[in-house]
Amino acid sequence: MIFNYCKTTDAYKIEYANPRFFVPLDKIYLGIAAQSSIDELSKEIPEPKTVITDFKKTCLNFYIETIKQIVQRFHFSDPLYGILDVIEPSVAQKFEVKDLSNVLKRFPSVKEQINEMELQKEWKKHAFLDHNDLAKMNYYLSIVVYVNHRHDEDLNQHHQ
Repeated sequence: MIFNYCKTTDAYKIEYANPRFFVPLDKIYLGIAAQSSIDELSKEIPEPKTVITDFKKTCLNFYIETIKQIVQRFHFSDPLYGILDVIEPSVAQKFEVKDLSNVLKRFPSVKEQINEMELQKEWKKHAFLDHNDLAKMNYYLSIVVYVNHRHDEDLNQHHQ
């Protein structure tokens, strides 16, 4: 997708299947290993452009189908996504949200397994973390992953 379009459009409103917003096939980035293989293939076969173009079209169709399946499976209108913004490092560090009570209300299974007072202390400490410190960020992100895992469990129970 065109970078500026993605950057300036609300993520939930991106027209992921609209070719108008696709980068040209020769600009699709598939990763270092794939590009290395493509470069090698280009040297070995007589008509590499056709094969490579077909391959990139297949990848593009895969990306589109992947996003389509994600959109079908997740309920992005769930107010949870507004609540979880608070744990985004750049938002959390502003410390506009002084406690995590709304998050705990939404995730009762998390509340059962933690000490709420300790969580609030950690939350306050978080506002002063140096987000450039990789070790601290890895610890923080491990907590985020745990909360997301619990969210998936809660959603599955909620939608049954």
